[in-house]
Amino acid sequence: MLRSFVRAFSSGNPHVWIGGLPFSTSETQLRSLFEPFGTIKSVDLTTNLDGRPKGTALITFSTAKEANAALAMDRKYCGNRWMHVRLTEVKKSLPMEKPEGCKKVFFANIPFQMTEHDVQQLFLHCGAIEKVFIMRDRSSGRSKGFGFIDFEQTESTDEAVKMAGTYVKSRLMNVNYAPFETPERKIKHEKKISTIFVANIPTDVDEETLKAMFEHCGEIRTIQTPHDQGKNFAHITFESVDQAQEAIKLSGCEFDGHRMHVSMAINKPKPNKEESKD
Repeated sequence: MLRSFVRAFSSGNPHVWIGGLPFSTSETQLRSLFEPFGTIKSVDLTTNLDGRPKGTALITFSTAKEANAALAMDRKYCGNRWMHVRLTEVKKSLPMEKPEGCKKVFFANIPFQMTEHDVQQLFLHCGAIEKVFIMRDRSSGRSKGFGFIDFEQTESTDEAVKMAGTYVKSRLMNVNYAPFETPERKIKHEKKISTIFVANIPTDVDEETLKAMFEHCGEIRTIQTPHDQGKNFAHITFESVDQAQEAIKLSGCEFDGHRMHVSMAINKPKPNKEESKD
């Protein structure tokens, strides 16, 4: 089953991203449009958390040369819409500094249909796994596309972070060390507060999802998101500067099809109206 999920980068880039597709587009239609450029190994139509199509897809060719040839389809019609065709970015976020004795990794941007068993099989070659935990929506139970893996040995995490940059169906998976807070470190910084600015996130993301995404970096004091519909940023305040600095290393990670930008907040965010009444 995992062979249908996983494709790692080879030399060159045989992966082509396509946007602007009609939601009714089928795999058969895309194959007929792009097969003239080479041998297609797979076609993945991207969906939202609820299973609805996003109007984007990832096509993997046998060679990078074929993928480059397929760029000729940029601005061509699929149905009644123009397609946007480009090579996928071969970009991986740099691994965090490994905490001493770390046995946990954070993974993100996996297909929503993957189960804990699928993730375990994907990382089994890294070493013995104690637990796989996928973050899920409380009401629906659907996967949020990210989670954590606990290994038995710290060396296994070194192998796991090498999986960052692997395509899992149409998603570029991110994997990184999951920092943990020691009592001594917490006491040292307990009076310091640091805030990060998170941009280019889904406009419908909720605070619970943001907390699940960043809480492995440290203890979160507050999360502030704008109430205006369509705003795609948030401010997250941690207990210490060190925790915030760990969090900004997630900048560049994929989050539900969005490449997040995470940086230290220049100005302290204004409290939400509900918070200011307290």
